[in-house]
Amino acid sequence: MTSDSSEYLSLTGEANEYVFENGRRYHGYKPGRYMLPNDENEMDREDMKHHISMLITKGRLHLAPIGADPEVILDIGTGTGIWAIDTADLYPNAKVIATDLSPIQPQWVPPNLTFEIDDAEEDWLFEPQSIDLVHARYLFHGIRDWPRLLQQAKRVLKPGGYVELVEMHVIPSSPDNTLPPNSQIMELYTTLAEVSQEVGLDLSVAQKYGSMMVSAGFENVVEEVFDLPIGDWMQDRRMKEVGAFQRYQMVEGLHGIAFGALTRVAGWTPTRVQVFLAGVRREMRDRGVHCMYKLHFVYGRVPESVK
Repeated sequence: MTSDSSEYLSLTGEANEYVFENGRRYHGYKPGRYMLPNDENEMDREDMKHHISMLITKGRLHLAPIGADPEVILDIGTGTGIWAIDTADLYPNAKVIATDLSPIQPQWVPPNLTFEIDDAEEDWLFEPQSIDLVHARYLFHGIRDWPRLLQQAKRVLKPGGYVELVEMHVIPSSPDNTLPPNSQIMELYTTLAEVSQEVGLDLSVAQKYGSMMVSAGFENVVEEVFDLPIGDWMQDRRMKEVGAFQRYQMVEGLHGIAFGALTRVAGWTPTRVQVFLAGVRREMRDRGVHCMYKLHFVYGRVPESVK
């Protein structure tokens, strides 16, 4: 057996080990790199977020205009793999590669899809100028150096290829000022933002993607921002459905969203976290509180040639 094979077996063995804390399962490969769990409850929530994205975009898996016949697509931090699976079905002639720290993806997938265990913050081993689209979604809990990630994406993308980043801007707002002055939802954001900053994470990075892409040398940078309500209070029928799903995934997901950061980094006791989250859940369930986040889709193109 070659040393490369030995390293691969060691890696896959480590990736299949897990860390258990406060009743939740976390990734074992490079533990702590990603702050959220990877158990069944979190996987269900990730799939629901995919459904929300599809509702918001009216069924579009990506907004970057990559054409009808891309050859290679890379999905960074694929999670459950649901985006990669749907994308492989949409482009059956393309090779789709999806990477993540955790091997939690299904085994039965389209034949043109490959899942790989990888850390997006390490050096990418893909061939330069070999990929048509690099896609990354909902990774503000895991990426600490976005400019480096964009440079790596630019290196592996073909001339004319696209990078697309999708993220929630989770600073809450209220169009009719029904969010209380001492809002528990706002306190959730400010608390997690301060804690995350201590470990190099930026929870408000979504609004910075556009300028980051321009600084990285991408051209034709486009940013599309969608309302993401918490609750079914908007008038539009589709947005009512979006809001209902968003409220459910947030209320059900608060434990996974907050526990790792608040117990590991901030040093809170589990009891303190539970009491804090109970107040946030009450506010999210309050139909009199009209609160929303924003969902940012930002994409940019690698220049065809150096000017």
